[in-house]
Amino acid sequence: MFNGKLPKIKKELEHKLKNVMKIFFPKQFILVIGFTALATLSIAQTNYTLQGNDVVINNGYILNRNYDFSANPNGTNLTIPSTLQGQTVKGVIGGSWSIWGLFSGCNIVGLTLPNTFEDIGDWAFSFNNISELNIPSSVTEIGEAAFNNNAVTIINGHSTSGIIYARNSKGTNDSTRIISYGGTSKTIDFISGPVTVIDSWAFGQIQIDSILLPNTIDSVCYGAFSQNLIRNIELPTDLKFIAMNAFTDNKLSELNIPSEVNYIGFGAFGNNLLTKVTIAEGYLDTIKGRAFTNNQITEIEIPGNVKYIGFEAFFRNKLTNIVLKQGKLCAIGESVFEENLVDNFTLPEHNNTMGFNGWIDGNNNDISGPPYITSNLGTSYTAIFTSSIENDKYYMEKYQISPNPVKDRLFLKTLDNSVINKILVFNNMGIILKNEKNLYSNQIDMSMFPSGVYLIKIEDTKGGLKTFKIIKE
Repeated sequence: MFNGKLPKIKKELEHKLKNVMKIFFPKQFILVIGFTALATLSIAQTNYTLQGNDVVINNGYILNRNYDFSANPNGTNLTIPSTLQGQTVKGVIGGSWSIWGLFSGCNIVGLTLPNTFEDIGDWAFSFNNISELNIPSSVTEIGEAAFNNNAVTIINGHSTSGIIYARNSKGTNDSTRIISYGGTSKTIDFISGPVTVIDSWAFGQIQIDSILLPNTIDSVCYGAFSQNLIRNIELPTDLKFIAMNAFTDNKLSELNIPSEVNYIGFGAFGNNLLTKVTIAEGYLDTIKGRAFTNNQITEIEIPGNVKYIGFEAFFRNKLTNIVLKQGKLCAIGESVFEENLVDNFTLPEHNNTMGFNGWIDGNNNDISGPPYITSNLGTSYTAIFTSSIENDKYYMEKYQISPNPVKDRLFLKTLDNSVINKILVFNNMGIILKNEKNLYSNQIDMSMFPSGVYLIKIEDTKGGLKTFKIIKE
């Protein structure tokens, strides 16, 4: 703002202040007031409007930026205009949890977006110092963690704790989904209904130490609370879906998994300080790979409804007691209980299942029994049934999709180590409506589609392929 004239302006102001103060104030006040004025000048923020040569833009989306925010050490009040390089500005592309967004970490203190903006990309304005945020009604998409780690206290003229909700096609808040947290509090005890979804990375990487979740929450998505300092948490009673890395890299010491939970994603509670984990009897059928790896759990009891435990799910803990309850367990991945304080564990007998014929390990070796005690902790295990119906039932359930019929979110999962890497949504005319890749949260938004019948085609990293018929309510 002052360019190279700042030292000269400071000297002139100091001289004038001294002359005025000699007349009206005692000498001891002159330096106080004079230095206060100079300090105000020194912390002046820069008002800046992006210019055409500051960005790379294509089809209205800002793809890269050239402007150097470090030239404004006291912060920037940034304005993004409605047109750049002759194009109507529609949005800014996103980054990721490991690659910052285009305007991340720029010490932006104020942000003005144009009424042409439609899409704010993942992590786009994270790690700044924005206190007042105005989101135009034209915005219909806000990406994951778009405003994480700011100082937001006002959104669109209203006081706020810093929670940013997802947007819908009308440009209004979808108050059921939290997409980002831009506040400063490290204690999160102000989430309330009707929130049902904590979206991917919504509270990720912001050093929160305490979280209170209302019982209305049914889904905690990919990385939602990852890489924080959370020591205690009570999971909501209505919680059903815990996605990949949802709570990884925290300081949790004890955990109770409610009965409604049916899916625990890859790495969900890995790298914590867990000593005790209690899993309630209920609907849980899948524990994905590394879900509880690198903790200090001393004993674990797996409910009978669990069908699959992924590789290294309890790797590197302090287990001395492992109980796999009789029920539906069909497959255990490699090294699930390796690097613990046990040298064997007992596989369930499936006494009530027609055609059960024992277990084999990952090298197709039969496990003698009952009781089926195994001492090879580095391999996988699969239940064998003489009835082809039972075997076919297991493999048919490799892919699971729910709910069907669906209103908004469709949850998807695989029963083995594979990761869903592509999903295609077709209408009844065979036209592709959606092509999702690298679907880390294993869910897809169907809310924008009208009622009718759709086909969902799933491809996974192991070459698996399956098509489902879905009814959209």
